[in-house]
Amino acid sequence: MIYKKGRVIYIQIEEPGEVEYFQYTDLGFFRGFGVTDYPVFFKMWLRRFPKPIILVAVADRDVVGFVYLEDWGEGSAKDGNPVYVIRTIEVIPKYQRRKVGATLACLGMSMVAGHIVSKPIDRRAERFFRSLNFKSSMEISNPPVDMKRNCLLYTSDAADELDGVDI
Repeated sequence: MIYKKGRVIYIQIEEPGEVEYFQYTDLGFFRGFGVTDYPVFFKMWLRRFPKPIILVAVADRDVVGFVYLEDWGEGSAKDGNPVYVIRTIEVIPKYQRRKVGATLACLGMSMVAGHIVSKPIDRRAERFFRSLNFKSSMEISNPPVDMKRNCLLYTSDAADELDGVDI
């Protein structure tokens, strides 16, 4: 357990076998993107190298949300720091607006050193990441990573501002 708030426990899944400890009945947003069996995808992701970070928010044994971060795979930033990407974050509707997504993102971001990018899939996702102090290339003079892919960047400057985010 990494963190607990109310009924929700935040846990890092590190090995494929740990995926079986939980139920994934209410997750479904990414089914439209080809994720039809969350445990299978989690196991597949955990077999990658370097190993990604998967954090789950669990109420009882049900996964109510998760975040998936990994090495960006584009090399290090101009300043030499590593770059990570938040590939996926999902919270079931019943737990949205309860800061579960923000908590997952903040816990995941606290586990890596360097820059973090994300490419929001819609305006709602963009608002979410902006609430966590992610910035566009137009808002950062001389960004440390190539942001031509319409991604948002989280930097150490944003980390200083994140202390005020209520998780």
